[in-house]
Amino acid sequence: MPWRTDLGGPRVQLELADELRAIGHHVDKFSWEDARSDRRLPRPSSGPLGWFSAKAQRRIRESAGEYDVIDAHQGTVTTSKASLGFGGSMVIRSVGLHHRYAHFLRRADPHRAPGPRHWLGRRREAMMLFAERRAVERSFDAADRIIVPNRAEFDFLQLDPRWGSKARIVPLPISSAEFSALSDVWRSVNGQPRLPVVSFVGSWHARKGSGDWPRLAKLISEGLPGTHLRFLGTGITADDVRASLGAFASGSECVPHFHPTELPGLLRGVRVGACPSYIEGYGIAVVEQLAAGIPVVAYDVPGPRDILGPMDPSLLVRPGDVEAMARRIITLLAADPAGLAALRDRCVARAAQLTWRHWVDTALSYYRERDERVG
Repeated sequence: MPWRTDLGGPRVQLELADELRAIGHHVDKFSWEDARSDRRLPRPSSGPLGWFSAKAQRRIRESAGEYDVIDAHQGTVTTSKASLGFGGSMVIRSVGLHHRYAHFLRRADPHRAPGPRHWLGRRREAMMLFAERRAVERSFDAADRIIVPNRAEFDFLQLDPRWGSKARIVPLPISSAEFSALSDVWRSVNGQPRLPVVSFVGSWHARKGSGDWPRLAKLISEGLPGTHLRFLGTGITADDVRASLGAFASGSECVPHFHPTELPGLLRGVRVGACPSYIEGYGIAVVEQLAAGIPVVAYDVPGPRDILGPMDPSLLVRPGDVEAMARRIITLLAADPAGLAALRDRCVARAAQLTWRHWVDTALSYYRERDERVG
């Protein structure tokens, strides 16, 4: 993946690298940009994951003796440490387990287009998913530790004796600097009334619930007229979002792309967040909104469940139950702002628990389980 903070996948390693450097460790990275700059052709492989894997493994062979730990995304290191000449700790990381995402794409997506004309596309998709699954499972076999972000992925790995003992849970935290900037939003409005604004932070994609937003917007607008919808980081234009929403697009705004440092300003004035996502590795956007003192109503799926469940299970609704999500959002929007103060405080407190300051030592402890030289 590209080494960019505006993408959830690589962001966890990018911010962890910053935290490790801050306490004296040396960290190098090999990302999509580095692989692309390598003009040497890799050995034959299928798909972009295989292409990157070949280049990453060649880089490891060339410099394995320089490192105590390799922390790699699932599917990118698929051969044994011995064949790579590496004697340290091999950590394979999931930011969204392939097996769960593949199941969603093939069977669980409620908005998947039906019909025989999609057969060829699905056939190609099935072949790619099969190749990626093999690569992911081979990387799990090669790992000393497998780090996953939520309990459901941990439980899945327990079903296979090859992987269960290797699995450890580390959430996908936010940086302390980002938490501080976002909590300034909460402090600036704490105890003051807020406009009826609902935020959604994430890409406009079926797995993120884009297909549920037309009905959700309708129910919210009918239940509390004048409510404003704010879509952030959709990746598509405002016109395309409004076209999806149809008659209930009025009173909405869309910011297709933003830098993480811009998020605090974009969340000002928001009263409630919505996360109608059907599948997540964790849900960094949920943590970010909590840090700003914004309660988020989400589908009860792994990731959001791990974030919101310990704080307030009433913020979770059954996946696909758009009516229940709308009712809960309207209830929060219509509540007395003073009555929301305790909930907002709990949101910020929960987000504070999900910063790298609280988790970097845990990550290091899992590195050390295999290699005690990691100090």
